[in-house]
Amino acid sequence: MSSYIRTRKLRGIWYQIDAGDGDPATFFHYLREAAPSRKIPLSLLTPEYLPDLSGFTHRFFRELFRRLPRPSALVLDNFQDAEGSEQFNGIVRDAAAEIPDGVSLIAISRAQPPTHRTCPAASQ
Repeated sequence: MSSYIRTRKLRGIWYQIDAGDGDPATFFHYLREAAPSRKIPLSLLTPEYLPDLSGFTHRFFRELFRRLPRPSALVLDNFQDAEGSEQFNGIVRDAAAEIPDGVSLIAISRAQPPTHRTCPAASQ
């Protein structure tokens, strides 16, 4: 994957997932730290956002992707380490809905991706 990114001269974020990322607040915190700096940092997932986690996720990734240079990629490496977290899988599904032109979302896993009705590639 690194040679693919190098060949295409993609910039962006290479995020190493670990078991702690099954907690959404942890995931958003560290992804925020990896994001390009601006005067106004990306929002943190605080308790008042939890009732609408999907809405928070859409807003967070819309802004994150807006900040990335073009062309770029957000690589989620070791995707299998958040395995079993339906909440994490939902966050990634919501993030994928916000991908703009010129940005790629790449998930690297050493296990099969989770299957989901709205993701035909995962069930093939």
